[in-house]
Amino acid sequence: MGFKLRELKEEFLTKQKDLENAKNILKAEFIGIDSIIDEVIDNISSWYSLSEIQEKPLVINLWGLTGVGKTSLIIRLAELLNYKDKFFRFDLGEKEGRYSFRGSLEDLCENNDSSPVIIALDEFQHSRTVEGPFRKELSTDQNRMIWELIDSGKVQYIDWKRGLWSFDDYIKILHHLIIAGVKVKNGIVISGNELYCKEMGIDQEENKELLFVPESEYELIIDFAGEQFGIHLQQDVRDILLNFSGFDTIDFLNKVLKFGKRPSEKSFTKALIFILGNIDEAYSMSSNFSADMDADEFHKQSLKITVPKIKKALQKRFRDEQIARLGNIHIIYPALNRNAYIKIIKNELLKYSDSILQLTGLNIAFDESIIDIVYNEGVYPTQGVRPIFTSIHYLLKSKLSIFLSEILNHDLSPDLMKFSAKNKNLNCIYLQNDKPIHKKQVEIKTPL
Repeated sequence: MGFKLRELKEEFLTKQKDLENAKNILKAEFIGIDSIIDEVIDNISSWYSLSEIQEKPLVINLWGLTGVGKTSLIIRLAELLNYKDKFFRFDLGEKEGRYSFRGSLEDLCENNDSSPVIIALDEFQHSRTVEGPFRKELSTDQNRMIWELIDSGKVQYIDWKRGLWSFDDYIKILHHLIIAGVKVKNGIVISGNELYCKEMGIDQEENKELLFVPESEYELIIDFAGEQFGIHLQQDVRDILLNFSGFDTIDFLNKVLKFGKRPSEKSFTKALIFILGNIDEAYSMSSNFSADMDADEFHKQSLKITVPKIKKALQKRFRDEQIARLGNIHIIYPALNRNAYIKIIKNELLKYSDSILQLTGLNIAFDESIIDIVYNEGVYPTQGVRPIFTSIHYLLKSKLSIFLSEILNHDLSPDLMKFSAKNKNLNCIYLQNDKPIHKKQVEIKTPL
């Protein structure tokens, strides 16, 4: 075994252990997508352990219907791998705000750390570059920068340096002073001193030369164009300026300003980039919003969606060469089956019971009839898990205060509240030492 490899052994094995731990936690928290989690972890293994040898970003595409957990999975993965502070999410469907492309790009490019980062390009379908049956091309600067980031990991970023605009105004004032009669020789004001001092808000010191460009501006000149002009010390700036007339000075300062406004190239070649999107063209059955659709049948239909089908659907939104830039790692989320929905409902009810126990000290139990009614009311196979959460709220959570009030109004001391549902009623039996001591019934609305 090579010496360097032995040095890397401990870190390498630790990172492999981190990935295995992350995989197990994700499978416990995200129901019904074990195969997706396996694919994600397998594909990032090399990046996580050996990102130093990576020359271009690793791009992983996640495609699926809304509500299947694409975004939340990647956010949680970043947390588990201790990348929370090096995770940047772009919401390409949001035009303004913190997660918009512009807002997230500023956060990303202001990160001076050269270590690997995780980038999530969410709602990617909204960054389309073609539309219509004839694939008419759309063109925006935003799209161009997205594809540069995906392809090479490098983006041209305009870094608005501190003092840039005030320096621009300063040059204009100097130019107007020259027009008004101020004369400059070898960087020194030789005529119009009084006008110059009045406009600049300074007093000329007796027996001291009046510099046309004050030394207070030298640091900005070095900051904006020091590298381009090979100047690193304030004395270097002074030596240059003392050779100029007034107009020569203005020309020099405008060059400095031009360099200050130039975009700088930011490199993210070590990045892990997740493309997250809903490609409706690939999920032809996704327009069916019926709650009567069988989840297992819908799940079977979703398994028929292949990578070639995804690429064909992408052609309706993107140019062929852009699809090529996305690479060949396309992970396709299946729709959830009935068993997965049941597990998710049970998990949510368990979390709710635990939170009530922490808050009130009361134990709450739900029988199978509660699970059935939440499933029947909350499962729209084409809409993922989100409707389940709202159904649990209006069926159960919104009624809890009524059942708790019953304890106070009747001075009860139950150690368990057991809920069931029947005939559009939510029923609660209050038990103490496993014996019923009270019961309460509340009508619930079941639109479906």
